[in-house]
Amino acid sequence: MSAHTHIPVVALIVPKTLHTPNIQFEIRQISLNPSGKLLAVAGAYQVAVIVLPRSGYSRLVPESIDCK
Repeated sequence: MSAHTHIPVVALIVPKTLHTPNIQFEIRQISLNPSGKLLAVAGAYQVAVIVLPRSGYSRLVPESIDCK
């Protein structure tokens, strides 16, 4: 994957983008935790954990979802 701060996801057939400005590295691997609340993003030398918005939130926002 290329290095950028937006990760495309699909929510109810309408594509959404997670806005993650703190990820400033090339993403090599992505893993969702069992509860579906956290997303681990790994690069060659860095790891970031994204807190995903609550269920249903993606229906309330347009195309981009801000994540911590």
